[in-house]
Amino acid sequence: MSVCEGTNNKLMNVIKDTYKSIVNVNSVNADAVVTGKGFNLGGLNLYNASSGIGIANTAIFLDQNIEKQKFLQTSGFSSGGKKSVIIKGFNARGYNAAKTLSNRNDFKIVGVIHGNIGIYNQIGIDPDEIKDYLTKNKDSLEGLSKNTFSPNELLTRTCDIVIITENKEFDMNIDLVKELKCKVLIEGINASPLTFEAEDYLLKKGTVIVPSLLSCSGEFICGYLEWLKNLEHRNLTILFKRYEKNFRMKFINQITKGNQKNTYQGPTESELVMTTTAEMMDEGFNKMIMVAQDQKLNLRTAAFSIALNRIYQHYQEKGITLTQ
Repeated sequence: MSVCEGTNNKLMNVIKDTYKSIVNVNSVNADAVVTGKGFNLGGLNLYNASSGIGIANTAIFLDQNIEKQKFLQTSGFSSGGKKSVIIKGFNARGYNAAKTLSNRNDFKIVGVIHGNIGIYNQIGIDPDEIKDYLTKNKDSLEGLSKNTFSPNELLTRTCDIVIITENKEFDMNIDLVKELKCKVLIEGINASPLTFEAEDYLLKKGTVIVPSLLSCSGEFICGYLEWLKNLEHRNLTILFKRYEKNFRMKFINQITKGNQKNTYQGPTESELVMTTTAEMMDEGFNKMIMVAQDQKLNLRTAAFSIALNRIYQHYQEKGITLTQ
């Protein structure tokens, strides 16, 4: 069981403690019953940020691989230069996606929508300034700028990427998407913000739609890593740090004739979580594109095809015949 809407670290801690005290008192693996716990109770420091980081990973993947993927080039999205990003929903997901992208030289956040107010700055927006203002101003962008926009006005401004992290399913209809000028739309909620007609229109237009099945997987990958940590009963860094430290020192000694002091301490747990999440998401994205190209599918259908085929193979290997 992992953190979902309406829950937090504190609630997951309570569920874990309740399970241990009532259901499974003596199990050494009881800590693994839920993920999203506080760090001192077996959780990961990066868990709360993992969903937003995962959303950003899909944008980074596209920026680094678009030239290699002819399937995606119909959108007009190309590598090189700073990619402009508009984010709708400056919740934890929106902030962490914005923070991750703005820390890179190849992205800039030009628009932020929160509630019924949108702000725009072509030069770029600092995510930390927005977060601080929302905290001080009762979760509202009102008064931050003299020039504000309605959500739909800002969404339809020219940009490279639109990221939706506001939890409203089927909120974007065909009338709205006909006005969109982005090349990529990333679904940052655990459902699609697009109606069926709106998605069909964007696909025919050539817009790249990154489905939530991939873009929202960062939190689930992080939950999986927390589960592994609980089962191993140790910090994740112990599994990798010594090997990487020894490898690095051998390399340094080879190129410096052994004159360097052993000062490298290896990666932190959060760094391991970030790199593992990015690696797993990139692998998933590549598989999704491969299936989409081979079977002439859109990315969402390709993602479902991969998932259903894995279930089918699982039953096949168990000797279970599936009938219609």
